[in-house]
Amino acid sequence: MKGIWLSMADVTKAFQRGEISFSKAVQLAKDIRSRELEGDSYCQSSEKREEFTMKIYPEFIVAAYLINQGCEADPKFLDTEEGMEILLEMIRHAPPNFHDQLRAKLLEVRGPLPKPHGFGDDGKPLFLPSQIAAWAGTTESYVKEHLEELQTEYGEDYYHRGPVHPCQ
Repeated sequence: MKGIWLSMADVTKAFQRGEISFSKAVQLAKDIRSRELEGDSYCQSSEKREEFTMKIYPEFIVAAYLINQGCEADPKFLDTEEGMEILLEMIRHAPPNFHDQLRAKLLEVRGPLPKPHGFGDDGKPLFLPSQIAAWAGTTESYVKEHLEELQTEYGEDYYHRGPVHPCQ
């Protein structure tokens, strides 16, 4: 497909037909965004490019579409490893205001978070990986693996290393 201009609509249709995987859809979305930024388009009109491509957060839109399709086919799609991986991709590429909406939806679907293991000096609740795994319906090792991936990608330390104040 190299050298061929694809629109996000082409990418999502190909995924829907089962012709490409999620990771390929995300890769193509990134390629589309990259070409947009470089101005490599089959048309020079910004209105035409807007019509055929997504200018902002293409990876997020692809992931959201795939989650929607997965949940329509299987209401427990987000309980699967594939569903969880796609959700993490969507979160990684989400617009800034999305996180509040996601938090509300997760609380609606999964219920409230478990009681924190404790609190940090800053007052933030602290959870054990086993607590998050039980809440998310996955394994503790899966939670730890993805925390490490997020830490590597964002350079933030998701493991609390300071004092833990017990819940009262």
